[in-house]
Amino acid sequence: MPVTELTSHHMPNRLLSTLPFEWRQAALDHMQTVALAPGHIIYEPGDPVTSVYFPTTAVVSLLNVMDCGSSIEVALVGNEGMLGGRLAPGVAYTALARTVAQIPGEALMIKTVTFQEEMERNPALSAMVSRYNNVLLGQIFQAAGCNGLHSTEQRCARWLLATQDRVGSDEFPLTQELLAEMLGVRRQSISAIASALQHAGTVRYSRGQLRIVNRRALESISCECYRRVREECESLLKA
Repeated sequence: MPVTELTSHHMPNRLLSTLPFEWRQAALDHMQTVALAPGHIIYEPGDPVTSVYFPTTAVVSLLNVMDCGSSIEVALVGNEGMLGGRLAPGVAYTALARTVAQIPGEALMIKTVTFQEEMERNPALSAMVSRYNNVLLGQIFQAAGCNGLHSTEQRCARWLLATQDRVGSDEFPLTQELLAEMLGVRRQSISAIASALQHAGTVRYSRGQLRIVNRRALESISCECYRRVREECESLLKA
């Protein structure tokens, strides 16, 4: 479906929806809709950032990758944000993190050079990118503290809640292997936590599909990091 047709009724990316209609439409005229399969790697560290993505239904993780091959998630981006937006006119950038689709879906894509040109013409777009980059940096800072100070159970609850917000559904595809990679822990730890959450009636898990049954209980398990990041995102989207 053409982007212009999509936006005639609604804007599936909430960040873009903060732009005035005329400026939003000017940017959308250069975008195309792309499908992101689970596990699709958008950037590897050091890759040139040649395209900018605005997820609409896909959910994407930014992973910090160690020399040994281990990785841990430092940010989660869905329809509230963008990927590859660390931009300035005329400056070429390389990716700092492995950027991989976790929940399959779609995104709006625009070439980086075109997007930079549009930012020069569109002050509202440039301001939006700057504001979002501050929010994304805040999420990365929060993740640094969370990964070092909070329990695996708290971090697991935080990740599930954040993913549910971005998917907009109680149910989404998820494997224990994926969650273990995102949290930088062993699969056995996730298996034990998932079993405990199911026994408590908080989630249901079957054949790679997870359903959040009791969101309030999950929020009580999560650390404050979920609330802080969500409040920052909502403040940006209401601006």
